[in-house]
Amino acid sequence: MYNKYRIEVNIDNGGWEYTAKASYILDVVESLYTEKERYNVDRWMDNVDENSDYVSKDGTMHIYRLRSDNVGLDISIRAVEEVKCPNCDEVVFYNPVETVESYGRDWYSFLEKIKYKTSDNQCRYGEDMLLTDSQVNYLFDYLDSHSKRNCIYNSEQICSLISMADRKKYKIVVNADW
Repeated sequence: MYNKYRIEVNIDNGGWEYTAKASYILDVVESLYTEKERYNVDRWMDNVDENSDYVSKDGTMHIYRLRSDNVGLDISIRAVEEVKCPNCDEVVFYNPVETVESYGRDWYSFLEKIKYKTSDNQCRYGEDMLLTDSQVNYLFDYLDSHSKRNCIYNSEQICSLISMADRKKYKIVVNADW
């Protein structure tokens, strides 16, 4: 059985949501709620089917199991700083500076356009992809074109990250997980 869950916390009041495996969800529940609530969620996960969900007594937390045929997309957009070899001035690795998380099916067309995911399902699943300057410009335009529909989660934060990276001469990396 597919073992990913979606947790939504206080969504009506500007909260957040995240997709993760059961162990991570239980850790989040324990840090935000009581040990008893964690126990209740753990018991629910042991007996859950794909058509049930868990709602906390105060109504601020909602958890449901994702079906394998209806998996969402989680994406990380990261600003990274080049670290160069002092001897040869070649880039040896990229040091992460700041990350913004997002999710949703609206990202699929962007990933296809930058060749992270192709239409025949060849992809870099879970791998970092360093974007070229033209791909970063496309990302910024893509977010701007979708902002009118307000359909990309954290789009304003991603635009701010891109602007900061441009000012400080950082690179942008994309990593997608579905």
